[in-house]
Amino acid sequence: MKIIIQLFLLLLFAGCKSPAGEEQLPAPKETITIGKGEKVKLSQLIHSFEYITLEEKEIIGNIYKLKMQDKDIYIHDNISKSVLKFDSAGNYQYKIHRVGKGPGEYVIITDFLVNNSKVEIFNAGNNKRIVFDENGAFITETKMNSDGWSHAYLNESTILAYNTPGDLNEEAHYLYIWNNIITEIIDKKLPFVPDKDKMLPAGLYPFSNYKNTVNFCADFSDMVYSINQEGELLPKYQLNFTHYKRPTEETYKKYTRRNPYEWHKGMKPYAKFLRL
Repeated sequence: MKIIIQLFLLLLFAGCKSPAGEEQLPAPKETITIGKGEKVKLSQLIHSFEYITLEEKEIIGNIYKLKMQDKDIYIHDNISKSVLKFDSAGNYQYKIHRVGKGPGEYVIITDFLVNNSKVEIFNAGNNKRIVFDENGAFITETKMNSDGWSHAYLNESTILAYNTPGDLNEEAHYLYIWNNIITEIIDKKLPFVPDKDKMLPAGLYPFSNYKNTVNFCADFSDMVYSINQEGELLPKYQLNFTHYKRPTEETYKKYTRRNPYEWHKGMKPYAKFLRL
């Protein structure tokens, strides 16, 4: 099995619009134009990349998340509910698979973090944070208060989390900064309110750590954001989309089996943009 490690960060689909009446964030320094679907060479998009062949000691059903630390590769397999570790040469190291409801066990993996070679697995539904050592052995578990499905360390004392909205309320779209044991909210930021005519609820792509910042983007918007180790939120790239358009009602019904013009809880359901 081959996995591509991209050495140049390329973030697509991003950004946010500030709610009316609130202070506007400074404009990003760079604009990236997303063209009309023309064929381009990979070399035009990515500075460099390498292939790593993973040792086939375990079958990986679905790579839900991939994280790296010190060139080691950690993969969340959503099918087997496991976290697998490979070294920089693709050699298999270990597999964490502890599905259950007992001590050191989880029902599902909502997210995981790697901290100094230790793996922290989150099971938000059961309010569990389970820590494993550098060899994948269970150490301890603690209670956590975050329901977030995307987490990243900002620094040694704070963790950034985002609760993927499953609700039609504005509060669901907040970013939270927690203490490093995820028991207390240090700060709460709302960098964007989704355009309710186009995207409600919004999805946030997993956080990406790059050059001492955490970068993220949201569905169908036009900005890539960055949060530094001090928790400062700044727009990084402005995206100029030219090949997306809102689907017709007939097309929307075909793919979602919903009517985008029906009202629900006083708001229009979101109509996904489709590549047409």
